[in-house]
Amino acid sequence: RNGQIAPAHVALYEEYIAGIRDLCTSDLAFRNAEALVLEERHGFGFAVKRALERVVTPCVMVLQHDRRFVQPVPLLPLVQVLEEPGAAVKYIGFTCAQTLDHIHKMRSRFSKAELDVSWCAPRPHGPVQLVPLLQWYDSTHVCTTQYYRDFVFAPEPRRVAPGGFIEDRMAALQLADLLAAGRAGHAIYGTYLLHAAEAQVSHIDGKHFMTEAQRRGRGFPPLP
Repeated sequence: RNGQIAPAHVALYEEYIAGIRDLCTSDLAFRNAEALVLEERHGFGFAVKRALERVVTPCVMVLQHDRRFVQPVPLLPLVQVLEEPGAAVKYIGFTCAQTLDHIHKMRSRFSKAELDVSWCAPRPHGPVQLVPLLQWYDSTHVCTTQYYRDFVFAPEPRRVAPGGFIEDRMAALQLADLLAAGRAGHAIYGTYLLHAAEAQVSHIDGKHFMTEAQRRGRGFPPLP
């Protein structure tokens, strides 16, 4: 988060970047990918902003480096929902451990503020069921490209702080608008979750993604 790296790790990081670049040119799975290496630290939010300069499609998926899909997801219907003329849906997130019980969490949270969020419930949007997402998450999602450019990264009000995550400021602003205007406050953001009984994406633990044999092979110490 602070963008700091020990001098001893610089060469390893440069090796990692070189490996990513090699994948984009040699691995068919990445044949449409491009490694965008920034000249200085931007933080997650502004790195997404720079990447959007290369996007030419109406919709975009933001997939963090430490997230993976664990369930199949119906991308085409989601894109069709996003591309409907005048669509109220601007962002569709995929359920993760933190949002699996989103409805219960939000109803418990806002009952104390005496705010009615009974409308936070699954509803059909074409062939899929979506749930209003009442707090922005950076976790894997699909969005309209225009929404990111014109709303998330609008010059005023500034919703993303340099060097930080999008959710750092966006979530707080969204919650404030929700408390002030209720359902109309949520409509400003148009954020939804793809309703599911199980998590669709999960977090990749950087310390445990290799077996002990793989760690020994690379000269890494055993895990405690």
